[in-house]
Order: sequence, then C-alpha cells, then structure tokens
Amino acid sequence: MKILTMIPSMSANSNPYLPKVLKELKDISDVYVFAPEKIEMDGINTQLSDPNLKHALTFEHRRMVVDLIDEYDYFLYNEDDILITRETLEYAIEVNEKISKDDPQNNVQFLRYEVENGVEEFVDLAPYNSVHRGGNGVSDIIQKLHMIDGDYYFIPYNLHSGNWLLSKYQVKVLMHNNVFHTNAEARYCGVLESAASDIKMNLRMLSPTVDYKKLMVHHMPNKYVFNPVKVSTQLLDNFFGFIPEDVAL
Repeated sequence: MKILTMIPSMSANSNPYLPKVLKELKDISDVYVFAPEKIEMDGINTQLSDPNLKHALTFEHRRMVVDLIDEYDYFLYNEDDILITRETLEYAIEVNEKISKDDPQNNVQFLRYEVENGVEEFVDLAPYNSVHRGGNGVSDIIQKLHMIDGDYYFIPYNLHSGNWLLSKYQVKVLMHNNVFHTNAEARYCGVLESAASDIKMNLRMLSPTVDYKKLMVHHMPNKYVFNPVKVSTQLLDNFFGFIPEDVAL
C-alpha cells in the first residue's frame, strides 16, 4: 500500500516537534513538508512555499493530492506538531478499510490528546468544543453512535483533530461532489482548522468504541488542556462500558 503524507510547517527547521513527527512517518509513507525553507532530514521531501501565505499554507497540499490522485492508495494530512506513530497509522488504515468498504462516506477519526499531570486528555472532545457542530458547549461530547458489522463506533461533536486520512477512492468521491476544496477559506472555524477538518463535514467520522485508544495521537505542545471540563480515557471507558445492547442508533 502506497501512502502520501503531507505536513505544513511555517517554522520547519526550528520546530522542536517536527523531527519526531517525520521520523515516525518517513519509513511508512512518502513525506512532503510544505514550508518556506528546505527540510534538513534524509528521506523527507520539501515543497517550498511562499512565506507570505501564513495560514493559507495549510491548503497547499490539496493541489498535490489532485495531481497525484492515482499514484497513491492513501493520503494523510497532519499538522507539524501531532505525533502519529507507525502503529497508529496502520491501525487507522485497517479501520478505514473496514468501515468504508460499503460506504465511502464512513471515515476513520483520529483522537487528538494532550497530557496534563500525567493524564491524557482529549482536548477536541471537551464539551467546550462541541458547539462547532451543534453541541451545548457544557456536557456534549459524543454526537451519536453508529454500528457497522456488529461493532459500535462513535461520532464526536467536534470533528477537528489536526489531521485527516483518506483512501484514493474517498478523495475521488469528494472531488466528484466538489467538496475537496483547494482554495484556503474558513469553512470549519478558521483557515488552519479548515485545512484539517472542512472535508469531514461531508463524511461520517467514526472511531471504534473498542480499541479507540489505538487512534490516539499526541498534540505535543500540550497547550489546550486548560479547559475546565476534562475528557479522559477513563471517562470514555466508563461511558462505553455502559452502552446497552439495544441502544438507539
């Protein structure tokens, strides 16, 4: 399976997190960093970009996807400070193959977390962020449950995780429906968030209730854990442990 990874970075060679991100992904995929300067790392391709683009830099990868659509099986977009391990990416592809085989609208959702006092917190699942798609901003975390082949998956209110993973066929469907945008616009929050999440508004973003931890990706700066309402692995474990067999889907 051939994978193309695309990462935007305005401060590539001074970014303390990027080397770790690249080290994990360069042996399992072809990696391109969109940056105003050449990346000093073996096995990494640099797509030189205009430094004046600012946040619009995050949309530069979309044209590459369109141009190379038939050369890769999977396309991964990831921000430059989010650690996706090889094992996590392989599992994400495995899940996506399963859930999208009969419906390309089904797409795997990474779960971004940060660490506070040794505790892993899902910053994007925090109720504060549920307002992006109709949540109450106080207690809403998960929008709904979805069943595929007897297994439960959950759809979060907030679809943002700083990345996306799509098969070639899924990209083609989005392109056919004219929702794989190449122009930088704030369609999901700001431009930066839209680059990672605007396409998700046209997909059914799913994470399994069992083994969801295998889709956890670390936002290494740990800068959003200030939210007063925390969503930890323990909270999700408790919630998923009480899903009744006849739950309404």
